[in-house]
Amino acid sequence: PYIGSTTWKTGTYRNANDNNIIYTDNGETLSVQLDGTSRVCSVVPTYYYFPFAYNDGGFHLIDSVF
Repeated sequence: PYIGSTTWKTGTYRNANDNNIIYTDNGETLSVQLDGTSRVCSVVPTYYYFPFAYNDGGFHLIDSVF
């Protein structure tokens, strides 16, 4: 996911541990939140919002811990 992605839209997605993650793209920043909690973690913008990609998946850095 990246800002303005047509594939990843704001919504709830299930992660590999079968937990729901709320992903938010407000047009300027990305954030994630573990469903059922109040803590919102911002995606670190240092890498211009493109995830690191590996042959088994990709990830973003966030500024906090769920």
